[in-house]
Amino acid sequence: MSSCCSRDFTSVLVCPTCGVSCQSVNMKTLFHQVKFPDVLGIKAGHYYYCINNDCSVGYFSQEEVVFVKKQLRAFFELKNQKLCYCSVIALVLMSKSM
Repeated sequence: MSSCCSRDFTSVLVCPTCGVSCQSVNMKTLFHQVKFPDVLGIKAGHYYYCINNDCSVGYFSQEEVVFVKKQLRAFFELKNQKLCYCSVIALVLMSKSM
């Protein structure tokens, strides 16, 4: 029997555009960051944040839903070795998890 809390997805996925390994993010992050009306296109699923500053992708899902950085309210590049709006994940911790 499947539980709503079961983790049947990977916490790391490769960006479909640049090929960089990306960490999963909470759905709340997308609802806060994606601009209107694009936010209406968010479908339930597991999303990932691309940390590559040169990549146009902001968030993407296993189901091939992509939100580019132009669709985000604010895009902050890596500063002080932290992802500015992804729960302040330290870059060192993220790279160890990959």
